[in-house]
Amino acid sequence: MEYVRVAEDEQDQEPIELPIEEDGTILLSTVTGQFPGACGLKYRNPDTGSWRGLRLADERLQFPGGSWMDTIYVVVYPKGSGSDNKRKGEESAGNPAGKTRRLDVKKNQDLVVLGLPWKTTEEELKAYFEQFGEVVFSEVRQ
Repeated sequence: MEYVRVAEDEQDQEPIELPIEEDGTILLSTVTGQFPGACGLKYRNPDTGSWRGLRLADERLQFPGGSWMDTIYVVVYPKGSGSDNKRKGEESAGNPAGKTRRLDVKKNQDLVVLGLPWKTTEEELKAYFEQFGEVVFSEVRQ
């Protein structure tokens, strides 16, 4: 099996290796499994230094030449996803050095928990999950 190196951003020093499918593509679900909220990949063209995006068709990322280069691909997030645009405000008061940081792109909104003991109460369920953040609503179905 072949793998491609993928990083959160260009400065990320620890890329993750993602598997290439037998047809030479990478599943978008494979990318979003490691980088929630991602919508694609890009890479720097070694000749021009410009960014190039990868083609997404049928939930599969395809390299234009048919084979993947030995380079580090960078995750692409949708614009206007509710997070700060990295190009705008990189040098804001909260980030004076202009350093990029990992952005919280997507928070869980719904969570279904299966296999609970039949004695579990809504109060117990809520109390357990409140250690991870605010719980707005909880329901235990019998």
